[in-house]
Amino acid sequence: MLFRSQGGFFHPAFFIIKSKYCCEFKDFFCGGEVANIIIKAVLTEQSRQLLLEKIPPIHPVVLADHVTIAFKPTRELYDKFSVDVGKTIKIPVVGHVADDNAQAALVRADSINPHPHITISRREDVKSKYSNTLLASHEVEHIDIFTVEAVIEIKQNSLPSSTRR
Repeated sequence: MLFRSQGGFFHPAFFIIKSKYCCEFKDFFCGGEVANIIIKAVLTEQSRQLLLEKIPPIHPVVLADHVTIAFKPTRELYDKFSVDVGKTIKIPVVGHVADDNAQAALVRADSINPHPHITISRREDVKSKYSNTLLASHEVEHIDIFTVEAVIEIKQNSLPSSTRR
């Protein structure tokens, strides 16, 4: 369900966010992007455990919790995914890559990332978004495909944009 506002149509969750953060944002769509919003597919706890069993973490910071669909999405992407908020989707896990900095699972998912993935683990001094570089620069080890379940969420990003993706 979408509600009409001065700036366009918004998911009800944005009214809560907008009232809480009204000092920071004049409009959620700033320059064609939704200001500091992340659309992600959050793994169910059962799927997270399955992922960690199939691809055990090798670094101290263990994440294995979501696939980023879009960070600061365009209005079109927001409109596309806002109707799916709360919907459970199946995501095939098709590969794995790791180095001394981080570890990620390559997935088949609708994402703006060129290499849709789940960051499994990373060193404490490495940002999660490093997984994008990792997948672009290293050969992926293909694995027997398995499927995880995740729920579509749209949230105000709580961390600075340079920290997570």
